[in-house]
Amino acid sequence: MRMAVLGERVDAATAFDWGLVTKATSDEDFSAEVAKLIAKLEAGPAAAYPRITRALDATSLSTLDTALETEREGQLALFESHDFAEGASAFREKRTPQFQGR
Repeated sequence: MRMAVLGERVDAATAFDWGLVTKATSDEDFSAEVAKLIAKLEAGPAAAYPRITRALDATSLSTLDTALETEREGQLALFESHDFAEGASAFREKRTPQFQGR
């Protein structure tokens, strides 16, 4: 709130300490860190990402009841997805899942 209202700037270390960012890296390591993050996201459950975003938005933009309903709807839809079945199988088989975004 203070940053938004007063326009105060903070350096990367302070932003990390305050929890505003989850990682701070040097300019030299930036591209490699971005590549790692992209690879992790690409290997993840792409079908779940929009639902996670909606559920998180609902928790901060509306009532708890709305947030819980949004999460319930997302979970029910995802239980029927290929990626859910793949994630569950990979967990049982102790292997890395191969998500396809469906």
